[in-house]
Amino acid sequence: MFTGKWRFSVTDVGRAATYKQRLRTGYRKEVAAGEGSELLLVTCRVRNGTKTKDTLVLEKGWDGMNTALTDAESHSYEPLIYDARFNESAPDGASFLPGAAIDFVIVFDVPKGTQPKDLVFTAMRYDDRAKFDQPKRPPTDIRYSLVK
Repeated sequence: MFTGKWRFSVTDVGRAATYKQRLRTGYRKEVAAGEGSELLLVTCRVRNGTKTKDTLVLEKGWDGMNTALTDAESHSYEPLIYDARFNESAPDGASFLPGAAIDFVIVFDVPKGTQPKDLVFTAMRYDDRAKFDQPKRPPTDIRYSLVK
């Protein structure tokens, strides 16, 4: 899927009871599914379709960030963590040159047996993460179907 700035795809969807960040350097967080839940691991790729180096925010909790997973029963789930090769912090972000890609995993805690339907990924430029920048350059929500 191409937005005019970024080419987005989901390359894998997996399930696990626990997940330890494997792409991040330095401190690697480990998360576990809650009781009656499992982790849904959505592996994504974003390619920079612009002519300049860019950086995307890969962290939950920022104004304008709508990244979520929806299921076949119309429920939505926010990410637990992101796993990527970050080169920015506060918030975590990853930079990439024109034509280059960022590969990352978004981890969701969902009830066991959840059938994923869509992933909504918010492409938020690092330079435009502040709420006062967003009216001029809003984040882009990308809806990607996970139904085969």
